[in-house]
Amino acid sequence: MIVVQFAKNCLLFRGTISLRPFLEAARLLYERSFVAERYAGNRKFFEKHLDDCLPVIKTIICGSLKFSSAYLFSDRERLMELKREAYGELDGCDCALIPTAGTIYKRSEVDADPIRLNWNLGYYTNFMNLLDFCAIALPAGFRKGGEKDGMPFGITVFAKAFSDEALLSLGARYLNARRMPTGAHLAAFEESSEEKLPEELLEIAVCGAHLEGLPLNWQLKECGAVLSEKTISAKGYRMFLLNGTGIQKPGMIRDAESPYSFELEVYRVPSENVGRFLSQIPYPLGLGKIQLQDGREVTGFICEGEAMKGCTDISEYGSFRKFIESQK
Repeated sequence: MIVVQFAKNCLLFRGTISLRPFLEAARLLYERSFVAERYAGNRKFFEKHLDDCLPVIKTIICGSLKFSSAYLFSDRERLMELKREAYGELDGCDCALIPTAGTIYKRSEVDADPIRLNWNLGYYTNFMNLLDFCAIALPAGFRKGGEKDGMPFGITVFAKAFSDEALLSLGARYLNARRMPTGAHLAAFEESSEEKLPEELLEIAVCGAHLEGLPLNWQLKECGAVLSEKTISAKGYRMFLLNGTGIQKPGMIRDAESPYSFELEVYRVPSENVGRFLSQIPYPLGLGKIQLQDGREVTGFICEGEAMKGCTDISEYGSFRKFIESQK
């Protein structure tokens, strides 16, 4: 499986990871107690008409009846373990790239061996729902050579839950860049030359509750933002813990005499979504220019100094994340 990180408006391939926890979770879907959900969802129908169903359906449904509730509890516990392992494999990555289907069969082949071949078709995707991933399937051209010459091939990009809009944005940019047709236009398809993705991203630096893993990071993900870099601000800032905000948030203000600098994360946000992100920023916070340690200036969170009266100065921590950890 290829894992991917976004960088400089391009995809940075980070290497490969193990498929083991993903595939083991997928086997729970077909070979363990989770298959009983299919029976439970249509129980009244199957109680009356199971003998009227296709043999393959009857085989799968009857196979589910051998599992007791004890199996379900143990399988759910194992699934949670596999989910932690699978999500751990994706740590530090924005998404993963896999084939949508590793091969293609004729209908006669599937009719002759439906369970095994359908399992093969879903080899790279059967685990998606169980592990709570979101994904988007994209066309990737046509296979060449051999008896399968001219058959279509596709890729699936998937990520952790709540990354839907980021994947949709990536998929749209991929299709636009490659000029990928769909439906009836496939017959006229010709491979296009490589093109760079359009530069329509704005860099926004965050220093507080929007940092990776903190409570408001989902707002960035919902806007299709991807982490570009982790860095430090220049010296000359102070950070205060804002009062009365519900979720703990800091306010960072300029103070030329301050010796402090702070942890920042710079995200690339699709330009069309910046307004939506800005609308979620409450007073006294806003977006302005922040100077980085290397001298660059980026758009980032700033705060009105007047609102700092009565707020706790947490500058000594050098990072809102470190302040949060100190409270534990």
